[in-house]
Amino acid sequence: MATDILGLIPFEIFITSKVTSSPFIWYHIFSEAGPIEKTQWVCLGLATSITLYRYQWAKTSGRKLEARVFFLFAAGLFLMLLEDSLNVRHIFSDHYVIPLTQGQLEESIARPLWELSFFALLAALMASPLLMLLKGDKLGLALWTPRRLIVAYVIYGIVAFGSALRRLNDWQDRLGHWIIYTLNLDEREPWKSELERVAAQLEADPDFYFTIGYLP
Repeated sequence: MATDILGLIPFEIFITSKVTSSPFIWYHIFSEAGPIEKTQWVCLGLATSITLYRYQWAKTSGRKLEARVFFLFAAGLFLMLLEDSLNVRHIFSDHYVIPLTQGQLEESIARPLWELSFFALLAALMASPLLMLLKGDKLGLALWTPRRLIVAYVIYGIVAFGSALRRLNDWQDRLGHWIIYTLNLDEREPWKSELERVAAQLEADPDFYFTIGYLP
């Protein structure tokens, strides 16, 4: 983000015939199926595989409690992989939750409720084994030092539940736009042109949902 805010690197050197939709390096690096997300898929896939291997080893060794811990970790990591790579949360919402609740709940309520439920399930799958590890030395996993995972859990939880609740009063977009105008980013040419492009899209299509408020 510093490259876009401070203009440290000219975006033009990254533009190709296939990458012209936005003037921001941040957008293209972190966009759907972009470099960062694909790297995340690889990491989640490797983590799931390693955890499954550890689960199988613990199971065949008769270490039932340890096997249970790693089974839950594997399930949570696999669900995270499915969500990141296939967007199962949105697919399920669009094809099942919204149609089934139509006429009973507004979409602005039904979708966040479903997303909160989804992340609550994911949180349960990932928090349960962590709590088991934090109980003591029963598993003999001294090299794990699970307390170091707590910071990562907190950060991921804030991001995940913040995403699920982003439609409540559009707080994420409001905060992003506040940062943009507070830092006078709208006076910089890339930001100005992007704001104008989004405004034109919104005028042409009232249902256009993309904003750049989330970028900061």
